[in-house]
Amino acid sequence: MMLFKLSTRNIRKSMQNYLIYFATLILGVAIFYVFNALGSQTVMLKVSSNTEEIIGLMNEAMSVVSVFVSIVLGFLVVYASAFLMKRRKKEFGIYLTLGMGKTQVAKILVIETLLIGVISLVIGLLLGIGISQGMSVVTANLFEADMTNFQFMVSTSAIIKTIIYFAIMYVIVMALDVIIVSRAKLINLLYAGAKAQKNHAKNPVVCVLVFIIAAILLGTAYYKVTAGVRTISDFQGLGIQIAKGIIGTFLVFWSVSGMLLAIVKRCRRFYYKGINSFSVKELGSRIN
Repeated sequence: MMLFKLSTRNIRKSMQNYLIYFATLILGVAIFYVFNALGSQTVMLKVSSNTEEIIGLMNEAMSVVSVFVSIVLGFLVVYASAFLMKRRKKEFGIYLTLGMGKTQVAKILVIETLLIGVISLVIGLLLGIGISQGMSVVTANLFEADMTNFQFMVSTSAIIKTIIYFAIMYVIVMALDVIIVSRAKLINLLYAGAKAQKNHAKNPVVCVLVFIIAAILLGTAYYKVTAGVRTISDFQGLGIQIAKGIIGTFLVFWSVSGMLLAIVKRCRRFYYKGINSFSVKELGSRIN
């Protein structure tokens, strides 16, 4: 009971630190639900036979992409958890200094993680249910479907699938956090905040070229799945566009910081004015 009270107090006290974690979890749950509920939502739409085939193909693709999305979100949650753990290592070190055992610290961490997970899951599902209704309207307008039978719908299968995937992902994250705390040395916990995160410099010219390639990949992929969607006749053709979208999105995020630095450096009057050169490099570091 004492550990539970301490855990809830820690969450309230560290709400500013937990905010990024909450946002990541809620957004992840909502997106995953929307991906898996879209098939149930589109079943009610009255469309032509050709459009029905396209929608069926889209739903089939969504079920495959949702697995990829869960993996990406898993990595994102692990990163957000590691970010949060780095901020709180000193706090855990102080607990150990005051005489608390590692088992008790691990229990506090488990309770906090479970509370945050349950709250995020509930809010994320509610948000996802709301967004999925809007997505249904967008899909109906995109395919010019008859919406006379449209009604508010909650996909039970999508909820169950979301809870299962979220539980698996969250148990892994929780186990990693407990292992980090249990294996960490006291001196490392107390001075964890003093260690700077390593950032590797990227060649600006390479970043610009990569960004251009990414823009071409994304541009062609989005054109194919919107204006040119009727030219896609099978799942393989759609899979190619999805792959281009994935690769293009990754390359955009990889290259944007170096490209930003390369462009700003050419504006010498701005770059060398005041502390702009330092600010731009700091921004690039943050993006990395």
